[in-house]
Amino acid sequence: KSVPCLLIGAHYDSVADTPGADDNGSAVAALLACAKTIATFTPETPVMFVAFNGEEENLLGSKDFVNHCIVNGRLKVSQAHILEMVGYCQQTPFSQYQPPGLPVQIPQVGNFLGMIGNRNSLTLLENTLTIAKSYLPLLPVLGLKVYLGLEHLFPVLKRSDHAPFWQAQVATLMWTDTAEFRNPHYHGPTDTPETLNYTFLRQVTQLLVACVLSFEERR
Repeated sequence: KSVPCLLIGAHYDSVADTPGADDNGSAVAALLACAKTIATFTPETPVMFVAFNGEEENLLGSKDFVNHCIVNGRLKVSQAHILEMVGYCQQTPFSQYQPPGLPVQIPQVGNFLGMIGNRNSLTLLENTLTIAKSYLPLLPVLGLKVYLGLEHLFPVLKRSDHAPFWQAQVATLMWTDTAEFRNPHYHGPTDTPETLNYTFLRQVTQLLVACVLSFEERR
């Protein structure tokens, strides 16, 4: 029988006519850096790194992966962390916008990492927020808990590759810099590497590594 693993995923496609530095090169860079670190220092950790295609085409890649590898029981995933745009950060007032219809208020400064968990991943969200406070206290991390299946009422909460994992009832978090609600270059030709905040991206990557190491310690 396969050992339950931790899965880290990010999509590597982008929309046409954009370099895709934040969407989603930032997440792929964090994924690869984490993979290199874990392979170097704790290669025995049961962690899987997956890069999906087709996120911009109705999540085709992640849906296919979940259906063929998880739903049919070929792969056991105890928790998943899906990275969706994690490289854009602003410290100025009113640099963060509120997603329409979202029933919570978020800060007006776009300097935080957002995490979203549903009813199957609330404990995972709490544990991850604790890790963030312990190991990266300078990185603001905001967790959004989605209760009672409310993600079905707010489509903005299911716009990335975490959605198929939620559908399969896998404990899954989506990590994000909130995309167009912060980044003015979203899906445009100016989504280029020089617009990213590499201190922020490094901190996100360090938190990702800490989560993997914590998973190994708890096994």
